[in-house]
Amino acid sequence: MTRIFSGIYARIGAPVVLLSVLCSGPAAFADIVIDDFSSIAAVNPWPATQMSPGNNLITEISLGSVLGGVRQTTIFGDSFVSGSDAITVSINPTSGILDYDSTVGGDGALALIYSGFPTGLNADFSGDIGIRVVFSSFGFGLQEPSSTPVTVALNDGTNNISRTVSVNSAGSQSLFFSFSLFSGIGTFDLSTLDRVTVSIDPLVDADFSLDLITTVTIPAPGALALLGLAGMGRRRRRRQ
Repeated sequence: MTRIFSGIYARIGAPVVLLSVLCSGPAAFADIVIDDFSSIAAVNPWPATQMSPGNNLITEISLGSVLGGVRQTTIFGDSFVSGSDAITVSINPTSGILDYDSTVGGDGALALIYSGFPTGLNADFSGDIGIRVVFSSFGFGLQEPSSTPVTVALNDGTNNISRTVSVNSAGSQSLFFSFSLFSGIGTFDLSTLDRVTVSIDPLVDADFSLDLITTVTIPAPGALALLGLAGMGRRRRRRQ
């Protein structure tokens, strides 16, 4: 009976111990939520519509689920074929979704700035490997080329760096922006991050729903060590 229980632990014990350690690991290794769109201003500014060339800046403060507590949303109107064309942006805190909708002749873009204005963001991303932007849906219109650039730009108070990744297919998807691929990352200080900007330029006739902007964390050294030990245990068991 003892050998039976030993065999069971050899098969499942290490993974169970590893899972419990990972689940109870220190908060320092958790991803940092930049925006999950579950907070809006006390006086609801949504939906916001742009129907002419120019831009519409909406600043919201004291947002609980936004990094730095301030979200600045800019809706750009580049061109409109007719007077009925429009670009509409709305945030639904209940579903945690930002919706961007444009008519067939509406050419625009969206920029989200997180700077903790006016005091600064003062964020530490040195324990992270990148930023993830999650779309719950993305649809290309009849006039829209099937590629939309998404740019993440960072500022540390002195330096600016950025990286662009494109949406190349319709549907739900997650884009990963690895810090190692940002131009100029070698001289950039991720421990004193002052501003994060996410820009999406869908051009004409595109709709999307943005679900989450978050960092992606470096795995905890202890978790990596446990993974290695679990693997060694399985290999030794096979040799026996």
